[in-house]
Amino acid sequence: MPAISPSAQPSQPIDVDRLASLVGTGLAEKLEVLDSIDSTNTALIQRAKAGSLPDFTVLTAEEQTAGQGRLARSWQSPKHTSLATSFYLEPEHHDFSWIVLLLAEAAVSAARAHGVPAAIKWPNDVIAVDTAAEAAGTVVKLGGVLAQLLSPTQLVVGIGLNVLATPVLPEPASAPTQPASFADFIQQPDRTEILAALITNFWDNYRGFAQAEQLGSGERWARQKVTATMSTLGQAVTVTPASGQPFRGRATGLGPQAELIVEAADGTHTLTSADITHLRPAGN
Repeated sequence: MPAISPSAQPSQPIDVDRLASLVGTGLAEKLEVLDSIDSTNTALIQRAKAGSLPDFTVLTAEEQTAGQGRLARSWQSPKHTSLATSFYLEPEHHDFSWIVLLLAEAAVSAARAHGVPAAIKWPNDVIAVDTAAEAAGTVVKLGGVLAQLLSPTQLVVGIGLNVLATPVLPEPASAPTQPASFADFIQQPDRTEILAALITNFWDNYRGFAQAEQLGSGERWARQKVTATMSTLGQAVTVTPASGQPFRGRATGLGPQAELIVEAADGTHTLTSADITHLRPAGN
């Protein structure tokens, strides 16, 4: 990674007034910024159960003390350094399978617009494209997405992004994964601007997907959006399923519900969930 020290980056509170101006009145009315919380996902789920919420309600926090990831993994974000943001959604067509990846795509687009070479790693990670790290067989992780289903018509999807510092993990990251932040790649990243870009990008994706679904082309629309920013496709990978033995293959595409298609020695595998390790490029 470039030699930019995260420790040299000061903490940076979100400018709420500027954020509201950047996202526009319609989205600002459904947006709340909290000082500290255990989990933005958990808070939105509790609010939804307690009463009605507008579709695309957004909750973000300056500090998250019990963030959640896949497979019950937890993390903490130092105050004023990361983005911990959740969205309450009521998709019209109730096809939730692409929404996690459309949020990841929104984050990647926001990162790229600010000079960070980001990409999606299936199923839910936002990573940095780092040639040196890839040559060493390491994935540089900037953040991740978690979706939690409330009902057949309600979904909460959250994202954590490391902007000025990396999160506090209960245990070291696994060997193929190295946590990093935007500050490892660019000077003085602006949390407010990045959050505004994330929210507006995801709003555009959410509306675009709904409109395409009405025309019967939602899957094609989402696939084009996601595959343009996904680094997993075309990669040699190791697949570690929830049950069964790990195996190797090549990720060749996405299925109709955002499944990862892997061609292996024993045939084609269509994965709805698994840990995926990008293998070191040949010759390294």
